Amino acid sequence: MENYCFHVDEPFKQRSNEGCEKFKRRDKLNVGEFIKNLSDLIKARDGVLGLVAPYGSGKSFILNYLYCYLTEELHENVIYIDISKFEYDKNILRTILVNILRETRIRGAFRDLARRLLPKVSKHFLSKVLGLNEEFFKDLAEDSAETILKMFDEEEELKREIESVAKSMRLTIIIDNIDRCRPDFFLYFLSYIKEILSIPNLLFIIAYDKKQIVNFIKSSYGERIDEQNFLKKYIPIDIHLPDYKLEDIKKFLNYYFSEGLKELLKEFDVIEIAISFLAQAYEGLMPISLRKLEIICKKLNNQEQILFKIKEEFKKNPEEAGEKYGDLKILFLALVFILVIEQVDYNIFYRLKFWNLHDNEFKSLNDDFATFFKEKFLRNPNIKYLFQLILNEFAKDKKEEDVLSKLSSKIIQDNPDISNKDLEFFREVFKKVIDNFNI
Repeated sequence: MENYCFHVDEPFKQRSNEGCEKFKRRDKLNVGEFIKNLSDLIKARDGVLGLVAPYGSGKSFILNYLYCYLTEELHENVIYIDISKFEYDKNILRTILVNILRETRIRGAFRDLARRLLPKVSKHFLSKVLGLNEEFFKDLAEDSAETILKMFDEEEELKREIESVAKSMRLTIIIDNIDRCRPDFFLYFLSYIKEILSIPNLLFIIAYDKKQIVNFIKSSYGERIDEQNFLKKYIPIDIHLPDYKLEDIKKFLNYYFSEGLKELLKEFDVIEIAISFLAQAYEGLMPISLRKLEIICKKLNNQEQILFKIKEEFKKNPEEAGEKYGDLKILFLALVFILVIEQVDYNIFYRLKFWNLHDNEFKSLNDDFATFFKEKFLRNPNIKYLFQLILNEFAKDKKEEDVLSKLSSKIIQDNPDISNKDLEFFREVFKKVIDNFNI
């Protein structure tokens, strides 16, 4: 039997002392209030509700938080499905129906017992005296699915059984990771579950990237199709994720920066500039999602040992280290800048990273570098925006006369007048970053 990716709510794992507190601690974007409001909205609602947000914007975190809140705070019957595990299932409806029944049978027979016992007795008593260990619940889940498959051969029989269950047990089914599937699977999945959407007390919550799906509908059915009405046949109500405030994004970044990195950046007097720069990049650059911000933070955390080594070199011989690395604030900002470019435009990042590996390219200040910098690099609106952010941050720091600030001021103009001296500065800064950091 295939090991389906469902939250079976195993007592020893899910019913830990942490519960929703784990999500509250990780909630640096203040989505807790949104979760409560969403929970109120879905009460007594049937059918399908869409949770709309771009890929990488934190939908999975919110769905897991919602699952936790509904089950632990409101004691609702919720089933969480990682639908990407079923992308190539040829009979998705049958699979979904079987596993919904599997879950509800486990809940009906044992969940109430587990909820009453677990807070009051020890694991030793449960496992040694009653025999209710993790393997017991795991075997129960597998046996239940096998039993259901034997009991109900036809989809109609399965649907009738779910209708019977839903009369006594309201069910909310959370569908996650559909963005990870191929676009045609989204419509394939909706067309199949449409057959059970009329069942009272059954609600599907589907998180998806609406823009991606709309583009697929147009490419499949032509530009003349009314894609909004087409989608409403399947998902009549959409809820959009809240817009995050700049200060919340800064808290998010501060959470993902390692403690060691934060201490080093404080010593370099660059922690506030780095966090502010990244937060504003997220706010202004459409390609930068929360997931991409998290990736950037992790890559910066990986530089912690290198930054510590640089700090020690400056302690031993400031003059020699200064010659090797230049201004530490500019060096680190350039590192952040390049990591953001990697997420915004990988082709430009690739050329920056590997410039010394190509013959006759970027080895010295020549026409190739000048052409690349002026024609490809500076004409990218996202990159111009990053230079605007650098200018803003240095202005806040009262470093208007800094060379990077001066150059940023030039670059954001419509027709920047970039001299060979300016080009040499950028070439040297980028080279120092690429030579000294693991990117």
